[in-house]
Amino acid sequence: MLSYQELKPQSTVALLPIGCMEQHGPVLPLETDSLIATHACRRLHSALSFPTYVYPTIHYTTTTPNADYAGTVSVSYDIFRSYLKQVLEGLLQSGFRAVAIVNAHGSVVSAIKEVAFSVVHNQFKELREPVRPVTCHNIFDCDDQVQALLGKAPGRHAEWKEFLLVHGILGEDYFTAERLERLRTFAAQNCFSNEFPPVLGIPMEHRSVSGVVGDPLPPSEDYAGQAEALWNLSIDHLSKSISRSLESFEVRFSKKE
Repeated sequence: MLSYQELKPQSTVALLPIGCMEQHGPVLPLETDSLIATHACRRLHSALSFPTYVYPTIHYTTTTPNADYAGTVSVSYDIFRSYLKQVLEGLLQSGFRAVAIVNAHGSVVSAIKEVAFSVVHNQFKELREPVRPVTCHNIFDCDDQVQALLGKAPGRHAEWKEFLLVHGILGEDYFTAERLERLRTFAAQNCFSNEFPPVLGIPMEHRSVSGVVGDPLPPSEDYAGQAEALWNLSIDHLSKSISRSLESFEVRFSKKE
């Protein structure tokens, strides 16, 4: 944490985590997406070679497929877009070098990109100098690398990849023996599809088993080891993605203030 006098925004990239409050199957917490996005930004703060400042996570986002599950809180796309746009414009008004959005919630990917496009495009239309970039990055963009590393394809929701990511954050304090036994019993008693629905808009309760899309159990029972390997891969991917995006933009468009 820094005071406004300690912050040097012109050389600092604002990291903005975006998550959700929604069901994540019978074991994972409602806060799963927000926990993952927040933890990713904290690790990126140490991993990136330039100064960053981690902003509070945007927790309440759009999750209409999960709206009928207890504990889920969904806001409309219009409200989410409007809110995100004002947050981004506020960050740019503060003079940050750039904003890097780190998202862990699949349902809002398109909306995030739409808003980021608008915020950057408007700077060009208004002839602002310098134009400050807003880049979009998702924790699930490296699933091919995850499969190559751990030998198993990630699912789509509340499955083994999210289990490991959360395990790497909360550890055995949350994943007690009772919770793990419940998860193993649940996995043994059900079959899980990883197919994308042929028609969009089908509620999660009609296309999943208790909200789980994909196998809920990791490749092996070395949960801590797999979680650390997964987090290392994810942070490496995100840090390279953020660095490449900023370097590519600034080579072409940045001007000294």
